[in-house]
Amino acid sequence: MTYCWLNSLILLGSRKVLGIADLYNLDPQMTSKELDTKFWASWNTSSSWKGKNRLLIALWRAMKLELLAPVIPRLAKLGFGLCQPFLIQAVGHFLSNPKTSEWAREGRALVGATEVIYLGSPASLGLYQYYNQRASSFQGAHGFHDIWASIIEFFIVACLLYLQLGLAFLVPIGVASVCFLVTVGIGKTAPRLQRTWVDATEKRIGITATLIENMKSIKIMGVHKQLGDFAQAMRDVEIGAGSSFRMTIIYSVTCSYAPMILSPLLTFGATSRDFDTTRAFTSLAFIRLLTIPLGNVQNEHATASQNATPAFSIKDGYFGWRDNNFILRQINLSIPQSKLTMVVGPVASDKSTFCKALLGEVPYIKRNVYFTPRLSAIGFCDQSPYIPNGRLRDVIIGHGDYDEVWYKDVLEATALSQDIATFAQRDQSTTGSNGCNLSGGQRQRVAIARALYARPSVFVFDNIFSALDKKRADSVFSNWFGSGGLIRRLRATVVLCSHSTKHLAWADLIIALGADGTVKDQGTYQDEPSGFDSQECDDLYVAQPDSTPEFDIDDRQRPIGDFAVYRRYLSTRGPVLLCLFFFLTLAYSFCDQFGTIWLKFWSDYNTNHPDDKSQYGFYLGIYALIQISCLTCMGGFTAVTCIQLIKNSGHVFHLRAINTLMAAPLSLFSMTPSDLVICIEISYAMAIIIATASSYAALSYPFLGALLYLLQRMYLKTSRQLRFLDLETKSPIFTHLLETLSGLSTIRAFGWNNAPATNHTLVDNSQRPAYLLALIQGWLAVNLALIFAVLAVLVVALVTAFRADVGLAGASLVLLMSFGTLLSNTVNNWAQLELGMGAMEDVSASYEYMKLLRNTFSDQLYPPITGDQVLAVKELNFTIEAGEKIAVVGRTGSGKSSIVLLLLRLLDPLPSDNQTITIDGVPLSKVDRDTVRSRIIAIPQDTFSLPEGTSWHANLDPYAVASLDECESALKQVGLWTLILQHGGLEELMKADFLSQGQKQLFGIARAVLRARVRARLLSTQDVHDAGATRLGGVVLLDEVTASVDSASDSLIREIIHREFEAYTVLAVTHKEHALHDFDRVMVLENGAIKEFRNVAKSWIDVSPIGIATKANSIL
Repeated sequence: MTYCWLNSLILLGSRKVLGIADLYNLDPQMTSKELDTKFWASWNTSSSWKGKNRLLIALWRAMKLELLAPVIPRLAKLGFGLCQPFLIQAVGHFLSNPKTSEWAREGRALVGATEVIYLGSPASLGLYQYYNQRASSFQGAHGFHDIWASIIEFFIVACLLYLQLGLAFLVPIGVASVCFLVTVGIGKTAPRLQRTWVDATEKRIGITATLIENMKSIKIMGVHKQLGDFAQAMRDVEIGAGSSFRMTIIYSVTCSYAPMILSPLLTFGATSRDFDTTRAFTSLAFIRLLTIPLGNVQNEHATASQNATPAFSIKDGYFGWRDNNFILRQINLSIPQSKLTMVVGPVASDKSTFCKALLGEVPYIKRNVYFTPRLSAIGFCDQSPYIPNGRLRDVIIGHGDYDEVWYKDVLEATALSQDIATFAQRDQSTTGSNGCNLSGGQRQRVAIARALYARPSVFVFDNIFSALDKKRADSVFSNWFGSGGLIRRLRATVVLCSHSTKHLAWADLIIALGADGTVKDQGTYQDEPSGFDSQECDDLYVAQPDSTPEFDIDDRQRPIGDFAVYRRYLSTRGPVLLCLFFFLTLAYSFCDQFGTIWLKFWSDYNTNHPDDKSQYGFYLGIYALIQISCLTCMGGFTAVTCIQLIKNSGHVFHLRAINTLMAAPLSLFSMTPSDLVICIEISYAMAIIIATASSYAALSYPFLGALLYLLQRMYLKTSRQLRFLDLETKSPIFTHLLETLSGLSTIRAFGWNNAPATNHTLVDNSQRPAYLLALIQGWLAVNLALIFAVLAVLVVALVTAFRADVGLAGASLVLLMSFGTLLSNTVNNWAQLELGMGAMEDVSASYEYMKLLRNTFSDQLYPPITGDQVLAVKELNFTIEAGEKIAVVGRTGSGKSSIVLLLLRLLDPLPSDNQTITIDGVPLSKVDRDTVRSRIIAIPQDTFSLPEGTSWHANLDPYAVASLDECESALKQVGLWTLILQHGGLEELMKADFLSQGQKQLFGIARAVLRARVRARLLSTQDVHDAGATRLGGVVLLDEVTASVDSASDSLIREIIHREFEAYTVLAVTHKEHALHDFDRVMVLENGAIKEFRNVAKSWIDVSPIGIATKANSIL
């Protein structure tokens, strides 16, 4: 009942930083697996129920014992609450009647009754909260018992109030009914406004998540400022949509408090009975019970037909992503079992859609796709592979068991063993979110290894060799399909989609897709189907995975709010709004409590002058002024807080957060509450009034204050840590959900049906701090109630012993009814405020540091080097003349991409080498990072588009400096203008699925061409003197720009680069041998160092591809 078993945890939390291991385990009956099993068993037994309430019936059958357990404690809590007005009445009669011989015995009886009521109330509260929390396994259960208890309480109190005031008892019922109807009317518009707000919030969060996921590409492109402004604009839209919804909250809150504030005024004004002090405060207690605001009551998986002969069979199939817009048409084919089928076609021939169609992931299908009856799982590798965050070995194993021999065979077959040998943590290295710690080629090969390790009977691969060079692709292909190859040993069916025609000779069946979405031809390699191109088209992107060991979260620096943080938070609100905020808070607190004091004055006058009605209007008018002012201040306080203050602080802190996000890899910001101050003010006012009942009661305040301080101090330390652990353990759930959604096609293809087990484990881990947090809130409420039980007993004992003033005694006891609840809410809000302030402290500190980092160039700003360090590049010494064209080649992990990142200041050299990287003689460390990226034209391997909701024009020209004619010309250069016109032109909204992967790369080239032309136009309007073409030049960085494109697009891109960037200095990461003759010199990297840097001699061009690979030490 008193949660004493939590004392050890609370003491531990006040002494040390809690970790998950310090928390109590969940009751086995509350684990996700147990609840899941119970629910589905109940659901299956409810299958005969044909009504629409089957879910409700199933939940009741599964949870009936848990749902019924809180009933008796809730009834006891209700009973003790109803006894409090009778206690006030009894004390009033005791103090009003003359002193008799039974006076001492009656006083002791009142003290005993107070003990029973005020000790029984926390005991029933503790039991109720404990059982109610255990019953809250599904949404809505937590408030269920309060609903029926409130209804019972309403009717009982209404009858008791009738005995006190006669027909005037209808007044508070009428006020509550009117407010209820108004709230219902408001509630009809609330869902629509809330949906608009939630949609805006989801859109902003989705955009922010996309920005974080693609941060490297964004920074390389130098559009982080534009995207930051876009995200901030989405935040402002969200705040505006939220303001409309919060207006309904303001009206609802005001209406919910109106009965409690206005009912005493209207009831006492309407009653025809004379009321003395005792009747007044007894009635006031009943009215409060009657009008206390209530809480708001307010894969489909298609079964495929089966065919025993082919692995897949499509008969006259049509497939599309939108209704009545089929992009694959008239598909008729059969894919044989245990054979290799290759699907080829030019860019935008919808090969990826074909792969998704085989998986059943295309939403709009006409006719059928038939599967073999043995098909239970598909090893699927997407063009953009699904790589969850985790240890490399765990990602490859997936949901299977560890088989060391097979695992090593898979690593050898995918050539990952060489890469893993270079990682500091070997296969225990973390992949990072979406595989960000791996290169593009490594991500592809990890996805391939995962598919192979699962040993399914069917594989579907979507352009998986786009990130592998010729030598690596040949090696992997041989390991798969050569004599003794892994897939040959598995006798599996393979469907391989690619724009490359390099390995067509290996295929048992070749399917050629046309640009119009139809099958142009199909047959064997010997049949020489049309549309095949023998030019290879591969790509590679390299990065060093994070070798930092993964650590459990154990934050030794839990945020503790200080005055500076609060000052920073309050500064966002502006002095005028801040003054208005505190004025309304103080005014509401004063009016709320002074109304009770004025009622005491009024009732005293009626007691002393029972027949004098001359002052009735005076007392009623002042009381009306106080109560109406109280309601006005409440509405004003809510409006100022929910509209203007949230708008100001939400805008400012999101702006700081998004600026920090764009300046650094990671950022954290959170919401904070704003309803704490009013609780504190009312608590102070209540304490003063309670003390006036007996001056001796005030003597207990220092001791009670010290006890409250110790209680809240211990509670705050533990609850703050539990709140952080709650957030930290929820993060893996959100990550798991987002990764599951992003890799849904892969998960369904693999048939990973045990994925819910992972979710159960994550949910159980998150429920441990969440459940304990709810329990210690109950611990706080019960202990505060016990403290105020002592105070109530002390007040009654003193007023009966010293026969205190009846009015002040009544006022004190009325306020004691809600004083403990209010202080409990105050402490809980304080804990939540501390949590929010800690988050804002993180945002503010990060914001200030990044602002300092942008504007300062001291080596002291660099973080200290700790732990095992693996240098990405080392001992680099080279000079590139203006206008030179340099190719950078090397194997995986050789540091090619690191050079690009160094030149863009996305990586920084060691402090000792900080001044050695220069462009035009200027050290890069002396140039603002944003300026560097805005001046250098860089094209990443994975071209990023602005989020949906932006136009083609904004995507093509994020700097908003080009004319429509210039945009049209750039798009025509890359052959995309006709496609843009088909989608409505430049000003129409762009969607990512309008472009294939290769077309996205062409769009990125068009963006770079446009920047170069705009720069040339702007410089041509200036006085160039004798600078000539040199001033019209610049620096261009290309990172595998011909990845994911066919040979025709590859030739087009190379020709555009040669023509448009002739005056520029070009540094291009590549692995294509046939492209080397486009460059003046070749830089060969090995293990982060330059192995060779020489001119591209004719002998390099004329030799065979094998010779080139040898001279370049394996161009990977």
